[in-house]
Amino acid sequence: SQLDLEDTRSIKPFLENTSPDLIINAAAYTAVDKAEEEPEKAEVINARAPGLIAEYAAGANIPIIHYSTDYVFDGCSQTPYTETDPVSPQSVYGKTKLQGEELVVNSGADFLILRTSWVYGLHGNNFLLTMLRLFRERDELGIVDDQIGAPTSSNAIAHATAQIIDSLGADISLAEHSGIYHLTATGQTSWYGFASAILKSVEKDGYQCKLKPILTEQYPTPAARPAYSVLDNSKLNSTFNIQLPSWEQQLASVMQKWHEKV
Repeated sequence: SQLDLEDTRSIKPFLENTSPDLIINAAAYTAVDKAEEEPEKAEVINARAPGLIAEYAAGANIPIIHYSTDYVFDGCSQTPYTETDPVSPQSVYGKTKLQGEELVVNSGADFLILRTSWVYGLHGNNFLLTMLRLFRERDELGIVDDQIGAPTSSNAIAHATAQIIDSLGADISLAEHSGIYHLTATGQTSWYGFASAILKSVEKDGYQCKLKPILTEQYPTPAARPAYSVLDNSKLNSTFNIQLPSWEQQLASVMQKWHEKV
């Protein structure tokens, strides 16, 4: 709320005034379909702004942690993507996030780029909250069953990021570990599988809705999504000794918090 990333001229003065020891950039333009209509806005927020932040970090000799996405891949693989696999984003969102990655990598700063996927939580706009609303409003829902990924909770991402920072010690040096890492839940499912698990977790609360698996072609969207975007987390595990819980465990944890709130 204190920094508008669209106002790129304000980024450097803001950072100079703040004088951080470490920058974690969790901001992004994430409205995947709307980005097809607003490519310039998505490019400023997802690419130019992170590039300027990383440029400042390089000049100030401080590290930057930046989040990216599974959507940098085309989805044609049948095995989990590693950090060295070729990238080929199919949407404006994916392309601008990849541009942001490249600008951070080439900034000269010590950096971590953490690619995650299918992020959800109890705040903002995301698949979980959309499903909980639609379960109340609809008797039947068609959910895409031929896109495969790893739903990852924002809470798990934050916790893993904190673990990484703790492991770096008091000087928070990324010099030895700069690079791109995949950071997602273990396991995989489809959107239909994810929706079914969400529904099961709230059935005792009176939520009733019939879910029907459908194909991507039956639910056309402005932006193309990868058919398969599971990420291999081996590098994260071997470097920082971190492995996120399974997507089922993460969902159970988030829904426990949801039940405590309602």
